[in-house]
Amino acid sequence: MRRFLYCLLFLACFIALSPLHAQSDTPMKFGQVPVQDLKMVSYEADTTAPAVVLCDFGNASVEDIGNTYKLYWTHHKRIKILKKEGFDQANIIIPFYSYENRETFGFEKAMIHLPNGKQISLSSKDAVVEKIDNYYSVAKFTFPQVTEGCIVEYIYNIRSAYINELREWFFQFDIPVVHSEIRVDFPQFVDYIFLFQGNEGMTAVKDSDGNTLYKGKNGTFTFGPRKFVLENAPAMKEEAYVTTMDDYRARIRFQLSDIAHPGGGVEKVMGDWPRLQKKIGEYAQFGNQLLKKAYYKKITELLLPQIAGLSTDREKIKFFYAYLTTHIRWDGNFSMFTHEKKLNEIFEQGEANSAELNMMLYVLLKEAGIKVAPVLISTRGHGKMMMEHPILDQFNHMALLTELDNKPMLLDATDPLRPIGYPSIPALNGIGLKLDFESDKPTWINIAPPRDGADVITFHLQLDAEGTLSGSMVTAHKGYNAIPERRGASDDHGKKLWQNRLAERYPEAVVLNAKSGNLPLLESPYYDTRVFSLPTAAQVSGD
Repeated sequence: MRRFLYCLLFLACFIALSPLHAQSDTPMKFGQVPVQDLKMVSYEADTTAPAVVLCDFGNASVEDIGNTYKLYWTHHKRIKILKKEGFDQANIIIPFYSYENRETFGFEKAMIHLPNGKQISLSSKDAVVEKIDNYYSVAKFTFPQVTEGCIVEYIYNIRSAYINELREWFFQFDIPVVHSEIRVDFPQFVDYIFLFQGNEGMTAVKDSDGNTLYKGKNGTFTFGPRKFVLENAPAMKEEAYVTTMDDYRARIRFQLSDIAHPGGGVEKVMGDWPRLQKKIGEYAQFGNQLLKKAYYKKITELLLPQIAGLSTDREKIKFFYAYLTTHIRWDGNFSMFTHEKKLNEIFEQGEANSAELNMMLYVLLKEAGIKVAPVLISTRGHGKMMMEHPILDQFNHMALLTELDNKPMLLDATDPLRPIGYPSIPALNGIGLKLDFESDKPTWINIAPPRDGADVITFHLQLDAEGTLSGSMVTAHKGYNAIPERRGASDDHGKKLWQNRLAERYPEAVVLNAKSGNLPLLESPYYDTRVFSLPTAAQVSGD
């Protein structure tokens, strides 16, 4: 695995400047493609590239609309397709947060430029919006008559009611980028901080005008008032053992710092980790759910009486954990917030995201007298956390920290087959931010998985005169290794699961029967036994 470093980390406050939307010096004009780009047959800096981003331009602005603020985001992208392997670049997919119309997608323009100069425009009817789940949707459209040498470009907009964290901007992709630029246009009543995450090898140099540039093998980065540009960025290829390539792509994040209200006074939105904790503690979708009994009273009234006969904290934790994971279905979404409804209502509907499930467990443990604290986490696919910068969108999941037998234990109630103390695998991202509403001093904790995972296999086999191998295989699965085995054994003791596994290597294999042990005892090893036959496992030759 190639080692990457965050070598450029900038944290700065924006100041009010003249509006950018009045400027016309955008890096490209829709429909006006330079002749040399249309004639390009390969990208000189990377002749193996199947496609190249010629220009990627975004603009974000915050507008005061009555008594509320809206984010308006526009994105114009132009891609040159060089080889058949790059045809998928003509299939455009744009995700957005559609819950209660918090974000809305707007199609503006799209056009394909064929090598012979012909231009074909798309209309809004060619864009289809599909709902992914209760919270997210994607807009999709595909360019017609895609061929080697063509150029596709499109413009769309996103309107959002959520201005605390702006949409992050990626300067790099799995294909090279010639020019990527993001501009921001914020009025005087809001201030944002930004965090640029660069790649290894960039060093500061001066250009002929005395301006500071950052140059290296990963491109040239420049920034000025409300304008950020990366040029000649190479393709970022997927690598083994990398949790998410987004950690290593050049990108920039924005978070709201201050709001100057028209009536006077400045509201500090972000400053340090204690202030961030205080702020989210006041959110209806977070702090209210955990701290106000009216939000969770029905849950505790139902379940607290059921632990009256349990004497130890372990028994109580196991009961609450098992009840929630078996009665409330995890919807598959990681989150650190609820979605408007109170915990009581979410409990009754029987489906919840990760934060909602863990918040229910939190209030039950707290009301049962068990010390517990929320822990904010970025899942492995969401990216690494940077402890120096109190930016909220680093996190996308909430788990819990408690203490059992004088040892810390992380709880993550999203899977009925995972025992207590075993966080979901995506949550194993090294560290987490533990919140403490009593001291107002959040602290960073290390998150490490229990290291008892194992598969111990014993075979009893016999090879007959015809070359058939038959007998039994007994396996003891421990720790994380036991979770998928229990899941596969839920219907037929794993017979179908092992039939498929063996058939991948031995197509004629037959699992005659299977049985399992300790299936519901999540903290104990799971045992399974298969009796099977492998015809023609050996070739008979002479004696």
